[in-house]
Amino acid sequence: MIEFYFDGACEPVNPGGHASYGYVIYHNKKKLEAVSGYVGVGPGMSNNVAEYEALVQALVMLNGLGLSKETILARGDSMLVVNQMSGLWGSKGGLYIPYMNAAKTLAVLFSDLKFEWVPRAKNSVADALSKEALTARGVRITVRSK
Repeated sequence: MIEFYFDGACEPVNPGGHASYGYVIYHNKKKLEAVSGYVGVGPGMSNNVAEYEALVQALVMLNGLGLSKETILARGDSMLVVNQMSGLWGSKGGLYIPYMNAAKTLAVLFSDLKFEWVPRAKNSVADALSKEALTARGVRITVRSK
């Protein structure tokens, strides 16, 4: 069983700030990969762009590791991403659409891929990884109340 957690951030403003992502992959409860990355800055960036890029990068990694035939559970704290990828919600438009399309193109490569929403508190490792990519660039992170 493969499970992974993904998260994105856009700071210090959303939209239009610096976007970054993080994900952590577990195989039978053992950490396999933990990755953080930077998406970009400016008017094309948003938290939803970052969330989808986290998903895209995790799927690229899993496919590259030859795990597309495994049972995979993707967990994220973005209801938008989880519900759209599960087919429960549609999309009307937004900065994230190209990223969503990329995620959907990758998702069909997997034989048993499911999505599950988790509260932010249960996504702390991926959240920290997404912030790590920002702090490495000196981006100020806004502290939000829960």
